Amino acid sequence: MDKVIIVGQNPSSVEKSGTFRKLNQWTAEWKLNRGYDFMNCSEEYGQKYTIDYDSLKVTSKYDKVIALGNVASNSLKKLNIDHFKMPHPSGLNRQLNDKEFEKKKIKECYNYLYT
Repeated sequence: MDKVIIVGQNPSSVEKSGTFRKLNQWTAEWKLNRGYDFMNCSEEYGQKYTIDYDSLKVTSKYDKVIALGNVASNSLKKLNIDHFKMPHPSGLNRQLNDKEFEKKKIKECYNYLYT
């Protein structure tokens, strides 16, 4: 199995957010079973935060990198790190109201992970 890391935006101030339930659903469908690492672009809570580009550089050592949303994807792009962009799993993400879109992205990411 390739080494996989998932990159999020920044920590949630809510312990049991729907974001992690959604992410856990996705990782189960990708058959990752906790076989991945996770980090955020920033360890600061709230709307205003600073991207920690130095910490993000570690992702270049992984075989597969999954970005959750635009902030993570754009941060990885600035570092020229190859990755697959998933929509952010927040309940506020209206893209995920379209279940067919979500299924398509889950399948595309699965293919990325196993090819």
